[in-house]
Order: sequence, then structure tokens, then C-alpha cells
Amino acid sequence: MPEDDIVALQNDRIAALEMVVGVMAKVIDATANNVLNVLRDVIDCRLADLEVAALLIGAAGRGSHRSLLLAREILDEAPRHSKPAPPSGI
Repeated sequence: MPEDDIVALQNDRIAALEMVVGVMAKVIDATANNVLNVLRDVIDCRLADLEVAALLIGAAGRGSHRSLLLAREILDEAPRHSKPAPPSGI
């Protein structure tokens, strides 16, 4: 696969990731954070995959590194945008 195609594919994946994260944020808000821990576990597994892919040489590695940075940035922002779950029994 030509390097330009790999970069375009990674850019498409990043755009899709941004869209999915937006949907996830709405789900978290709607469910009062009950799914936050499950989502974080899934994201942590994907981050491990991205860390390995970021070690690739060339465009594929650079694209994966960009995806990894974006994912980490989103994770860092998540607690600031989420609302705490109400205490049980209320």
C-alpha cells in the first residue's frame, strides 16, 4: 500500500475516532457515568494496540502516533467533561 494511502487511511481513522468519542461522551452524560469504567477499559486496550503501531517506521507509524496522542488527549479531557453519578438510593 502506498504511503499516501496509509496516511489517508490513518486520517480517516482519526476522524472516525473523533466522531465515536463524541457519541461516547453523550452516552456517558446520559447514563450518569455508569459506563465510564467499561469504556476506559476498552480504550486502554486500544491504546496498547496504538502504542505498538506507533513504533512502525514511516507513514503508518506517524499516523498511529497521531492517533495515540489524540486518544490520550481525549482521555485526559474526559473527567473534566463528565458529571459525577448521583449517590445510590436517592
